[in-house]
Amino acid sequence: MNALVLSNHPDAELIKLGKEFRRMRQAQIDLYDEVGDDESPETIARIDESERELGALSNRILAIEPKTVDGLRTVALCYANCHKSGNGTWDVADNACHDTRAVYIVMRWLVDGGAS
Repeated sequence: MNALVLSNHPDAELIKLGKEFRRMRQAQIDLYDEVGDDESPETIARIDESERELGALSNRILAIEPKTVDGLRTVALCYANCHKSGNGTWDVADNACHDTRAVYIVMRWLVDGGAS
């Protein structure tokens, strides 16, 4: 989506946050690949910081009500990526409130047929 179209999109903020989420999640996966089995305090601190930042961004995304399917896709992306490990397998969520919020938004869309 080009910048002009995005600036007029009802879910522009969500879409921008989704792009940032993808970038941060990939950086987190790269970090896991880089550190391997290193469990030094410095490595653990880097991983913890990465998880806090991604969690904070997830909270921002899930606090915004999507107005379009594009916005809903961002919510689904946030939910799905929080459950996918770097090796492509699905993990159990560490943060149930993210799960509950994301599933609530998606289910409400499916039941109500879109934004209310």
